[in-house]
Amino acid sequence: HVVIRNPNRKEIPNRTLVEAAQLAAFYSSGSKQPKAAVNYTQKKFVNKPRRATPGLVSLSSFKTILVEPKVGEVTRS
Repeated sequence: HVVIRNPNRKEIPNRTLVEAAQLAAFYSSGSKQPKAAVNYTQKKFVNKPRRATPGLVSLSSFKTILVEPKVGEVTRS
């Protein structure tokens, strides 16, 4: 899971969404694939099912993005 903090509740920039999805794909079991499908949603749509194993969640509403699994470039100011 990757969490993007958004305290001002503004729209998330597309670049931030893609970089977060790439990180999630890189650290997933699909990291060896050329492209990976990553689901994303708002916090209010994420639930942990009863008696579920740690890390397992269900999403009541989500969108999917297809990305290349990789760790983004570090930029220095």
